Amino acid sequence: MPRNASVFRVMACVLALALPIAAQPAVANAGSGASPSAAVLAGGMDSDMQPAPGLSVQWGRAVVMLDTPVDQVTAVVQDYAGYQTFLPNFEASRVLSRRDASALVYVQLSVLNGARTLWAELKLRAHPGEGSTRVVEAKMLKGNVSHFEAIWEVTALDAQHTLVAFQILVDPSLPLPASLLSEENAKSARKTLRALRNLLAQRKATAG
Repeated sequence: MPRNASVFRVMACVLALALPIAAQPAVANAGSGASPSAAVLAGGMDSDMQPAPGLSVQWGRAVVMLDTPVDQVTAVVQDYAGYQTFLPNFEASRVLSRRDASALVYVQLSVLNGARTLWAELKLRAHPGEGSTRVVEAKMLKGNVSHFEAIWEVTALDAQHTLVAFQILVDPSLPLPASLLSEENAKSARKTLRALRNLLAQRKATAG
């Protein structure tokens, strides 16, 4: 066999092995059950943006530890009709149909400091993640936006502490830079977890 043909064959084999790996899209870590960082364990919050395959707008993601048992946290996360009572920017959250922890929910919220009102019908589905993590995923069926997804991850650290991650991806079909919309998603993720922590703290204080 000519030397050049041998070289080409080796290169083809390398590419055949490498391309499936390179072609795998980067996705948000839904249900990963990842260990909390030192900052989160100290009472802080982790926040970042993660790429979404096929979209220029990125996921916003945030993680906190709550001084609340996992069942109490899960009850709030799965109270879909109650979202409008504590989540920032939510103007409505109506359950259209429900079976166990899965539901069809209509939501309405304002974004970009009230510059636009969004609405969507979301399909929410609860399922186990890795280890003890519980996951609730929300995906848009229809609405006045290009894209709307959200994911809750709830993990018991011990009997009194729960790790919660929330990530959201909204593309509101506005002529704005993708970087600005991605930052808005990250801000929304942080505000959502602060609102959840405040609600649970208020309930704990009332019960006490």
